[in-house]
Amino acid sequence: MNHGGKTSKIIRDVVHGYISLCENDLHIIDTPLFQRLKRIRQTGAYSVYPSANHTRFEHSLGVMHLGMKVLESLGIDADERISNTVRYACLLHDIGHAPFSHLGEAFYSKEELINWLNIGLNNVGLTNTIMGSMGSPHELCSCAIVLNKFADRLLSYGVDLDLLCRMITGQKYNTSDKFTEDCLIDILNSDIDVDKLDYVLRDAFMSGAELIAIDAERLISAYTIHNGTLAFSGKALSTIGNLIYGRNALYFWVYNHHITVYTDFLFRRLIKYLINTVPEGREELFTYESIAEKLADDYDLITFVRKYMSIDDYARDLYNQLFNRAFYKSLWKTPFEFEAIIKDPAHQDAFIRLVGQFRKEEDGLEELERRIIEANNGLTKGDFYIAVADFKPFVPVAGKAVYIMLGDKRKRFQEIFQESIYQNPFREIPYIFVKNEQVKNILVNRLNEGRLL
Repeated sequence: MNHGGKTSKIIRDVVHGYISLCENDLHIIDTPLFQRLKRIRQTGAYSVYPSANHTRFEHSLGVMHLGMKVLESLGIDADERISNTVRYACLLHDIGHAPFSHLGEAFYSKEELINWLNIGLNNVGLTNTIMGSMGSPHELCSCAIVLNKFADRLLSYGVDLDLLCRMITGQKYNTSDKFTEDCLIDILNSDIDVDKLDYVLRDAFMSGAELIAIDAERLISAYTIHNGTLAFSGKALSTIGNLIYGRNALYFWVYNHHITVYTDFLFRRLIKYLINTVPEGREELFTYESIAEKLADDYDLITFVRKYMSIDDYARDLYNQLFNRAFYKSLWKTPFEFEAIIKDPAHQDAFIRLVGQFRKEEDGLEELERRIIEANNGLTKGDFYIAVADFKPFVPVAGKAVYIMLGDKRKRFQEIFQESIYQNPFREIPYIFVKNEQVKNILVNRLNEGRLL
């Protein structure tokens, strides 16, 4: 499988062992744009698990490593075009991440990124071949950077830029003559893609939470293709089960740990408040040019926050909580405690619906907090905050299934394995963080009465 020549460097990765890099890889990796990923944290879980300080840099190397292994395992007849397209789509898929990754991504302008993507498409003669609006903001930014900054080099490697961008954004061709290409897209962007596999393995290892024990080699050997989509063969059922249960546990105890949720919330609200107060902050940190030209990273964002954190009492209070660990207390820490504290299921559901209704709007949760304060004597601004945990089970009942092949029969994961405690009945759980015991008593009593507003 040709991917750009002989091995030039070998990197020791804590998750995958040795990763081989060729000269062509290094021409991309050793650029300021790619090196910037060393200064973009992978996850906010470090607020709970101090060792989880890994970055998008090593994650990108890991995804490339896994992508090539899965491609080989699938047995696809991979010429230079296919091999190098998969390789560099995996390597560059996160090149457009904002400072603090998904937390900062919320401050991108999708319209601006689509404009830069279209400029790149025009430059390489791919006008209208890719629907620019598809994909998350960081995926669109990654594609724009690939087309505007790396196109000439990638074309010299024989890369199919249209397919590479589709792999990053997940947009399939859905035509009979592009069957192989659609399967390649699944490798990087599907329910069982190598992006998810790497972050599950890496985040679990780096957090030290010891939630997952997966034989990655065995799992990779189980990847197969059925009816044009990526699936697992049934020869590694125990490993598949470990992956899916482990991923759910990771969401439950790491990504949605109440402190992780709260620190992400505090940072997001503080950034939003400061950017609204100091509009040039967005231009400095969350535009295509700030990423592609100025290489904005986590350190730039922290510098911005520290510069303006004393702008008023509200910003100072959020900063103090976040950087001095002066956290408020959560009324509940897990979905199980949520059910124990709000005892009536109807009141639980009503509260979740209420939060969901307000959350749809840009400033919705702040408006909900304001209305709760107006409706309840004894509460003032800053007494409490509402944040939401998103639980994303690997096999959501209402979403796409993960399929497992048993002989010539295709089965859904949930038809083979029993449900676990991590498949709780709530897709979203609102957390309420309170300043003191008095605020806690007021809110708990009102929640149990079903009369929060």
